[in-house]
Amino acid sequence: DYDYLDNKNMLYIGSLDDENVFRDLLDIMKLVHKDDADVKLTIIGDGSYRTKMMDYCKENNLKDNVEFYGDLELNEIDYEFKRVSLFLNFEDTIMSNIKLIEAMNYGIPSISYYNDTLKNIIENDINGYLIKKNDILDFSNKIVSVFKSDGLLKNMRSCARETSMFYEINSIKSEWLKIL
Repeated sequence: DYDYLDNKNMLYIGSLDDENVFRDLLDIMKLVHKDDADVKLTIIGDGSYRTKMMDYCKENNLKDNVEFYGDLELNEIDYEFKRVSLFLNFEDTIMSNIKLIEAMNYGIPSISYYNDTLKNIIENDINGYLIKKNDILDFSNKIVSVFKSDGLLKNMRSCARETSMFYEINSIKSEWLKIL
């Protein structure tokens, strides 16, 4: 079991080569920051928009709330998973879904843009939220509500960890053996 921190730290892991991800991620953070200046965002990843993102944070008074780490080694990513409370996902790729399940393994609920593969992983109000693509207002409102609601984050953490167990190798192996 992981010793969960009671904090307002969020994590995004992914490429910084997509302008839409860059804009949505930081516009959401800007909205959240207006409501709660204690929320922090860690960004792991690199790409062509990294400098622009860092400039955006400076221009919008977010530089103390957003940390950029570039690409990290696995043990460093493990450390970051252990110090956050929410995982943010904007991409619709197999790798982003794997990262989301890995976050859930640490008991970290996810707020993600809706895609067909995630509808079987994320249950709204249970282990995270699925948000209509590009709805930054709803996305930011969900972040604020998770951090402000008594007990919601704790319950979501437990459910996220439970969800991840379905994807552990022994669970998958037993399901395949039933089919065979």
